Amino acid sequence: IDGGGGYVGVHSAADTEYDWPYYGQLMGAWFNNHPAIQQATVRTEDTTNPATAGLPSAWTRTDEWYNYRTNPRANVHVLQTLDESSYSGGNMGDHPITWCHPQGSGRSFYTGLGHTNESYAETNFRNLLVGGIKYAAGAVQANCAPPGNGGDGGTIEAETYTSQSGVQQSSHPTASGGKTVGFVENGDWVGYSSVSTTGATGFTARVSSAGSGGTIQIRSGSQTGTLLGSVTVPVTGNWDTFTTVSTTLNGAGTGPLFLVFTGGSGYLFDLDTFALTKSASSSTTTEAEAYTSQSGLQQASHTTASGGKTAGYINNGDWAAYSGVSTSGLKTFSARVSSGGSGGAIQVRSGSQTGTLLGQVNVPSTGSWDTFQTVSTTLSGSATGPLYLVFTGSGTGYLFDLDTFTVTS
Repeated sequence: IDGGGGYVGVHSAADTEYDWPYYGQLMGAWFNNHPAIQQATVRTEDTTNPATAGLPSAWTRTDEWYNYRTNPRANVHVLQTLDESSYSGGNMGDHPITWCHPQGSGRSFYTGLGHTNESYAETNFRNLLVGGIKYAAGAVQANCAPPGNGGDGGTIEAETYTSQSGVQQSSHPTASGGKTVGFVENGDWVGYSSVSTTGATGFTARVSSAGSGGTIQIRSGSQTGTLLGSVTVPVTGNWDTFTTVSTTLNGAGTGPLFLVFTGGSGYLFDLDTFALTKSASSSTTTEAEAYTSQSGLQQASHTTASGGKTAGYINNGDWAAYSGVSTSGLKTFSARVSSGGSGGAIQVRSGSQTGTLLGQVNVPSTGSWDTFQTVSTTLSGSATGPLYLVFTGSGTGYLFDLDTFTVTS
């Protein structure tokens, strides 16, 4: 595959080879668990890829919906996501379900759809597979690059959108690459599924206008998603005369980038290139047994644990608090865990054991209290207070041990 071949994974292809790092990288993410088969809405992020071109932007269908151990978005090009508000049992927040990415000199495509026999009678599902197979085989070209450095200070050609409404590409000899996003009218928009808004604090754009000018709204997740900021585009006097405009962003983004264009009548402006600037991320690792308050826990000794101890003897409903760990601005949570019991889940909360739920991560049974693995999740929501971890599970007896955890802001 790395030498120029291709790979296509369907559904349970993510549920194997857990001890083979290469396969994990090839797949993008490993299976974690799933709720009962039910109806859900699949949202198509990239409407230009050969696998997803022509598919509904909101596709309601019945299948077995996987939760994955990690969110693959940073390392793949996401084509479709699951709308977790449309079904029960999703726990990822941002929930990619179909993606692709270069693999060495080759290509990899995966979709989590396709558990049920009925799937293969669906025209849309078969078209998804055919497009993915063609891409993996090298029969068609597609942009499957993971989020690039355009999301952290590099420059992105605006015409490389993955979805849009109303715009067209326009040729200009003075534009970077010779083309722009043009013929822009009030209410038009463009989306970039590979450009994450997480941590974005600034936006800069190269623009021209022989029309009336207007405004670029910077949004997260969709064309009606969270507004991160806006910037005014002035009249430059000529479609070939470009200027640079910039603005700060509020840092609340978590999903892919969408730009929405507003203004008066007629063509407003052209967009040549843009760049996002991002604040540097920081991470903090804490020994789980260093809680400042708790309910139900005890410290447990394990020779394979960091520092030789864990937060252990965990039952359903127990919790631990860390007054020195602020939840303000947190984006991710990862934990080193073990379980010779039934496993369970860790709820990440702000302010108290019943405070704002920022995210949740499942803890599998690892087969032994001395066998540790790392689980992780993204966080969302407004948070200001200290960190609380609440432990849940449906099994009897002790659920799991927590060795260390890391939060990233």
